[in-house]
Amino acid sequence: MTSKVFIFIGRSGVGKGTQATYLKEYLEKKDTSAKTLYFVSGDGLREFLKEPSYTAGLAKKIYDAGGLFPEFLVIYNWSRYFISNITGNEHLILDGTPRKVHEAAMLDTALEFYGKKDVSIVWMHGSREWSTKLLLGRGRSDDTPDNITRRLDWYEDDVAATIEYYKKHGTHTLVEINAEQARPDVHAEIVRKLGI
Repeated sequence: MTSKVFIFIGRSGVGKGTQATYLKEYLEKKDTSAKTLYFVSGDGLREFLKEPSYTAGLAKKIYDAGGLFPEFLVIYNWSRYFISNITGNEHLILDGTPRKVHEAAMLDTALEFYGKKDVSIVWMHGSREWSTKLLLGRGRSDDTPDNITRRLDWYEDDVAATIEYYKKHGTHTLVEINAEQARPDVHAEIVRKLGI
């Protein structure tokens, strides 16, 4: 199997992380000749917030207020990961990035730099009500009602425009997945629509 990139995009809470994990496990069984890297944007940023730097302190204030990190920090987050982990023979799964159109364009430059030509966008499509229910049920400390409302508003304000960017992209493949079904069925739809 040639080196592939899978970008999971959609509302907070639709199950991107769960399905990205399933896909990682699937790829590791199917293609033992290549490593599968799985980058979770939120995990990297939460780790960054623990650093004793001025920048991390400013970012923590944004995080605690339920705000959206500035794009340069998000780009730094995945750039640092790529530099440390990409070796040239791996599949790459991205979860939680990009959110904004500018970031998607910057990500394209990085993927081009690394020679990653086979890029699929996995659009996990689910309603706002579905996402809210799942977010309230996962029990993470930052999943307060106000923060959930803010994150779901980001989708309408920023992520929806990024999905439109990918729909019009000349070389990437976008598949729309119904997130509002049983987890194994979502996974089966992803594998089928990606043709892997």
